Amino acid sequence: MYSTGSGYHQLGVECYGGGLWHTWLDRELSLAGMLVVAKAGGGFERKLVHIKRPLMRIPSLCIHLQTPAEREKLDLNKETHLVPILSMINDELNKKAPESVIGSITDRHAPDLIKLLAQEAGCAVEDIMDMDVSLYDTQSAAAWGTSQEFFSGARIDNQVHCFTGLQALVAHANDALATDKDVSVLVVFDHEEVGNINEYLAKLVYMCICVCVCVCVYTYVFAHI
Repeated sequence: MYSTGSGYHQLGVECYGGGLWHTWLDRELSLAGMLVVAKAGGGFERKLVHIKRPLMRIPSLCIHLQTPAEREKLDLNKETHLVPILSMINDELNKKAPESVIGSITDRHAPDLIKLLAQEAGCAVEDIMDMDVSLYDTQSAAAWGTSQEFFSGARIDNQVHCFTGLQALVAHANDALATDKDVSVLVVFDHEEVGNINEYLAKLVYMCICVCVCVCVYTYVFAHI
C-alpha cells in the first residue's frame, strides 16, 4: 500500500519481527524481491528484481522540532513513523492508468513504483499480478579499523550462512573428499532459535540419531582398518 501526506508519496511497509527500527532512519533504501508475472502463453512465472539505486528514505525529525521527552527517548511507532518517503506528489507521474490497461495492482501501489519494477523485471506493467518485495539498505559492506580488522555489512544473517556453508561443503567435496578422514556435515534448521523444540529445530530426536549414527559408523570403520 501507499499513502500521501504533506506533498509526498509514502510506501506502506510491514515490519518483520522485533527489529532495531532506529537503525533504519536516515538511510538510503531500495527494493528487492520477487514479482509474479503473467506469461504470454498462459500461466505465471516468478521474476526476481533488485533495484540497486536509492529509492526511499525514512528521515528522522530534526532536534529543534522534538519535545524534551522525544529527545530523551526515541519511541518509534511502526505504523506512522516507519513509512518511507518514495516521491513527491506529481499528478501526471502518479495518476492511475485505465483499469483495463493496468489492473488492480495500482489500487494498492503507486503507479510510478509499479512501472519502475516492471522495467527492472523486463516485463509489461499489466503483466504484474502480485509481488513480494522488501526494503534494504543500499550502503555497501566495508572493512574498517586502523588495520581493517573489522567488517560491517547488512544482511549477514542466517540465510547468508546457509549459502556460504553449503558452498564450503560442496567445495570440500570437490577438492578434499578422497583424503578426508572426518565426517563433514552441514546442518540447516528451518528456524533461527535452535533451542526450541519442534519438528524443525536442533532439539530433535532425529538430529540426535544422525549424530549417533555418524559417530558409531565412523568409530566402527576405523576400528576395523
